Amino acid sequence: MRNIGNVLSSLSAAVAVVTVASLPWMLGGVVPVARAILLVGAVVAGLLSLLANMLRRRRPNSLPLVAVPLTALAVLGIWQLRPAPDQLEFIDHGLTASSDILAFPSTSAASLSPPDTRSVVGTLLAATILSFVCFDQMQTLRTISFAGSFLVLNGVCIIAVGFTQQFKDTVFPLNEVWSLGGYRGPFATFVNPNNAAGWLCLCFGIACGGLAFHMTTASVGARVRMRAAESSLMDRCRQRVFLFFADLDVWRILPFLAVALLATGVAATRSRGGILALVLSMAATLAFQTSWRRLPAALLILAVCGGSVYGLLRWLNLDQGVITEMETLQNLDEAGGGREAHWSASLRAVLDFPVTGTGLGSYRFSTLPYQSEPTGNWFRNADNHYVEMIVEGGLVGLMLFVAVGLCGLITGMGAWQRSRSGSSLWSEFAPRGSRRVYAG
Repeated sequence: MRNIGNVLSSLSAAVAVVTVASLPWMLGGVVPVARAILLVGAVVAGLLSLLANMLRRRRPNSLPLVAVPLTALAVLGIWQLRPAPDQLEFIDHGLTASSDILAFPSTSAASLSPPDTRSVVGTLLAATILSFVCFDQMQTLRTISFAGSFLVLNGVCIIAVGFTQQFKDTVFPLNEVWSLGGYRGPFATFVNPNNAAGWLCLCFGIACGGLAFHMTTASVGARVRMRAAESSLMDRCRQRVFLFFADLDVWRILPFLAVALLATGVAATRSRGGILALVLSMAATLAFQTSWRRLPAALLILAVCGGSVYGLLRWLNLDQGVITEMETLQNLDEAGGGREAHWSASLRAVLDFPVTGTGLGSYRFSTLPYQSEPTGNWFRNADNHYVEMIVEGGLVGLMLFVAVGLCGLITGMGAWQRSRSGSSLWSEFAPRGSRRVYAG
């Protein structure tokens, strides 16, 4: 029975990873079938995980910290679905133009768009279940490396599709299926370059983590030799660079190639926000996680990666387009494309719905009455997660949204610090008393 439990454990982890990796192939996860697959995959992975633990007679090791704000956001969405008739009759949003499209949608719930809120609640619950499965079944470096490698390979395949579309002027077959027509997205299978850049940045971060881990393990013996050497700072830096190249093998070269290719893909999307996020995150990582002893090797890796990215862009004749797009940031008013005025008008909704917001997923409807000078553009999303969340979830939703990011960051940094030990990577990043919760 224990062997069957181990098989089911591996199967649950595989289902979770494949479920997440499948979302970008469905127009970036925006089509309804993508949300259905996410929910079904999460439920199947969760059931397999529970069955595996029962057969192995093992309790879950820990409660994932990130699941707490995710569950709280789902509870907020359920609260927004409560009946609240006549709540909009007393709201005066100060319109200067009267139009049918500028009226609140008719609803008897607290949310201004109950179907969208239910969809977001389902997505949050699916993400919570997947976090439980990952924390429970991915407890070793082998399983985490497999999951990370699969997601990185998935990102590389997406980049290949994007380059094929750009150079051959073709439509990806799956895009035709999901869009019911000859839709050609701005990059690969995504409907928005920012969405493409965001997903590729996630894959880039995973690839960087793998590269950093392999380089760190490769320099363990080098640190001993370096300490024994009585030499100047320049000699030690030169020796560390030589040791860096001497330690290279196929398992360290492949992550490096993935990092360079994914960074090229992010640049090829021409998403200014994605490119800036990539550069700033790399700079922040070097500033906070690199010691003086490892700085020469880190700068060398950064220089080689940067040169490789520029070389690939130039070889593909994409460099000038990326440079031209980034030069638009010199004029922030023009680069914003009217977003600042839209955000300012949309934030007036917070005055009417300050605590729990207008309803998760309701941004495209809830902000229309507050646009005093309609431009003819319908912003289905804010292109700003913080503005969108404070409008849809109020102050409570914004705090929970920030908590999700902080919990994920704390968990990731803590797991990295424990990656050199042979113990469970996640066990120290669970709320206190979580074992007691599972013990009942």
